[in-house]
Amino acid sequence: MKKVIQICSFGLIGLFSGYAMADQPSVILQLADETAKLSLSSQTEWVQEVYRIEAGFQFDNDQNYAIDTSVLYKNKGMVDPNVDFGFKAKLAYITMDQSGDSTLGVLLGVQASYWMPTPIPTALVAEYLYGPKILTTGDGESLIEAHIRLKARLMTNLTGYIGYRQLQVKLENGADYDFDKGVHLGIELSF
Repeated sequence: MKKVIQICSFGLIGLFSGYAMADQPSVILQLADETAKLSLSSQTEWVQEVYRIEAGFQFDNDQNYAIDTSVLYKNKGMVDPNVDFGFKAKLAYITMDQSGDSTLGVLLGVQASYWMPTPIPTALVAEYLYGPKILTTGDGESLIEAHIRLKARLMTNLTGYIGYRQLQVKLENGADYDFDKGVHLGIELSF
């Protein structure tokens, strides 16, 4: 439990220290069939660059939970005016109460967005993160997170999305534990 508190503290300190320079602090709510996630984020945009810090808490029907904090650097329109491409790092702590297992890991990966030529700003976003064995402790061997979603700006400060997400822990005994796997809906409210 001490590790969980430390992770949350460092994530929130980083998140709120970013508010001083942030253009867009926001609250994100994501719902799926068996999971829910609440996140806080802070995003700064420059001419062609986006910096985003995010901290979140997710839980499921079986009283398992995941706490994470992440940093994203994204370049807008470098290859194509409609394509954003970036790199992401995430620190995640995941519990699996039924088995008593838990894991802490660092995931590294990429994110890409394709902005469609529509009247409402709409993008197709894909992300893949991997936490190798060397960066994973506890009962997990490795972590994988992947998602694809379609997002649209519904109002000036409200974005909605629908997508598919998988968060998987590969355990030391060789089994795979899917913390989250399926369709999700979400909203992001910016201030």
